[in-house]
Amino acid sequence: MVEFGSKTRVSIAGGIEITIQAGAVLAHASLAAQMSVATREQLDLLISRALTGDEAALREVEVLLPIARGQVRTHLAATPNAVGAAALRLILVGYEE
Repeated sequence: MVEFGSKTRVSIAGGIEITIQAGAVLAHASLAAQMSVATREQLDLLISRALTGDEAALREVEVLLPIARGQVRTHLAATPNAVGAAALRLILVGYEE
C-alpha cells in the first residue's frame, strides 16, 4: 500500500504515466483504476505489440501486469490465436500463481 499526500504523477515501464490524486491510498491492483483514457490507449497499443510477438513489448507488459492484467485478458479474449497470445497467457499464469 502506498499513500499519496499530494497529487502525484507516476511514470512506469513503457513511458506510461498515471496521475494519482492527493490522499489516495493504493495497492498495485488499484492503480489500474487511476489510469486516464490516454494511458489506457497507450497500454492497449503496448499489448497489441506484444500480441504480434514483439519481445520488448512482452517484457514491458510483464512488468506492467499488476495494472494491465484486465486489459491483457480482454485482448487475449479478442485475439486468442495471435502470435504472442501464448506468451501472454504464460505471463498471466505465472503472475496469478
